[in-house]
Amino acid sequence: MKRYDVHKICLTLGILLIALSTVALSSETGLLPGAGDKDQTPGVTAYLTQMQSDGRAYLQSSSDDGRPPSIDMSDLSGNAEKYKTTKSPLKAFIYSAVVPGAGQLYTGSKFKAAIFLGLEALTWTGQIVYHNKGNDKTDAFNIFADTHWSEERYGDFIYRNWPPYRDDEDVYVDGYLVFTHHLPDTKTQQYYEMIGKYDQFVFGWDDVDTIATAPTYDNLDVAYSAHRMHYEDMRHDANKMFDRSTSFLIATMANHLIAGVEAALAARRHNNKVDDMGAGLSFRADVDRINDEYFPTLTMTYSF
Repeated sequence: MKRYDVHKICLTLGILLIALSTVALSSETGLLPGAGDKDQTPGVTAYLTQMQSDGRAYLQSSSDDGRPPSIDMSDLSGNAEKYKTTKSPLKAFIYSAVVPGAGQLYTGSKFKAAIFLGLEALTWTGQIVYHNKGNDKTDAFNIFADTHWSEERYGDFIYRNWPPYRDDEDVYVDGYLVFTHHLPDTKTQQYYEMIGKYDQFVFGWDDVDTIATAPTYDNLDVAYSAHRMHYEDMRHDANKMFDRSTSFLIATMANHLIAGVEAALAARRHNNKVDDMGAGLSFRADVDRINDEYFPTLTMTYSF
């Protein structure tokens, strides 16, 4: 066997040994980029197969002065392609601020994208569901009020006690307006709020005796209506539904903001890893020829 063939075989074996040691070191200690990342680290067998292929290509060369291919072992984790380009934190923030999860997809995290998109669906569903429940309960208490409270009955109470008036804004005693609130002319949201909230409107409910009750403003607070109490409970339940709907809406906006901030931070972390790919400890297997003799070499570089 020719002398240079022996050197070629020894060189190949040496490179394989270095590669095996380096891969073992990266997987056990995490000194190299991507160490310990099972999703990104290729199998040792696949890497060694490539090394053997390079060795065979060299051994089959017919040129005595042919230089074997050098092997860059600075990235055994397979992350070089993933961290080849940078990501824009501003774009990531805008994507997720508009559609939660879009920025996470942009930065390469499908799992986080699914979480934020799922929260978006959950919060919107809650907002719509409770808003609809609030509307249903509002319709219910409006119907109850129209059934058991009468503006005519309320006017009759005023007329019996302060004739000839039937409107609360016309009643004065000793120069002072008796009633502090005036009922709207149409059945607005304020109309339905006032007939249950303020004592002066209690005499419009159909379970209050406008004749038996003392006809003085001082006694308005002692007039009791079970229908009024039930009506107020119905309004309270409706307001609770609207409050929950508002809470879900706030959660939706918070999800947009948090997703945007997280995506921007993820883009920054990605860019830091791009920078780190060119920094730290790297290895390169090569061969040098001195006086027709080939010597395997391993170059170790630390950059920062």
